[in-house]
Amino acid sequence: GSDLVIEALRSLRTSLYFGMLDAQTNTILLTSAAPGAGKSFTAVNLATVASQAGQKVCLVDADLRKGYLDQLFETPAEQGLDEILSGQITPSQAVQPTQTPNLDIITHGTLPDNPSELLMSNRLRALLEWAKPRYDHIIIDTPPVLSVTDATIIGQMAGITLLVARYESTTALELDRSAAKLVQNNVPVKGVIFNGLDRNAQDVYSYYAYAKYVQKT
Repeated sequence: GSDLVIEALRSLRTSLYFGMLDAQTNTILLTSAAPGAGKSFTAVNLATVASQAGQKVCLVDADLRKGYLDQLFETPAEQGLDEILSGQITPSQAVQPTQTPNLDIITHGTLPDNPSELLMSNRLRALLEWAKPRYDHIIIDTPPVLSVTDATIIGQMAGITLLVARYESTTALELDRSAAKLVQNNVPVKGVIFNGLDRNAQDVYSYYAYAKYVQKT
């Protein structure tokens, strides 16, 4: 149950800490092959576990199409990433504290008509440069990689990119295609996080069962 979830996430957090030593930035991007893999759930829980360990974390909802992290944290969606990228507000104006100490969130803001074009602007890079010295981790939740190009755009600026897969839902072909698409766009995939893994064929854990971080050599 929940104890396994926490231990898996703590293990992932530790692996990420050492993985970041070789990364160019302290920015972690989470994406998936397709919807329904539990990507946003993973982003929220990883951010929460890291912040509970005393690390300062900024969670960014970069899904400018169907993002819903604002609902999970019960924060206003307006005045978020869209407004930063369109030059209406500064990053510091967009950051909202959460009820979890050390964890801040930047919501998706107003959902725009041209998300990919907005993400390609220099303002996204400027946002990450602003956040880099202020946070230990910047965790970015992005749309599925096989659906739209957003993850490959943001991945150009991320230190570590992780794919989230759902056990018995995400296929090996989807993972291969997703990794290939990212790599073709110069976004190396550092690992895969598996959700809902049935480890002994008798116990099916509720929603998030096991997190595995695979360090590429």
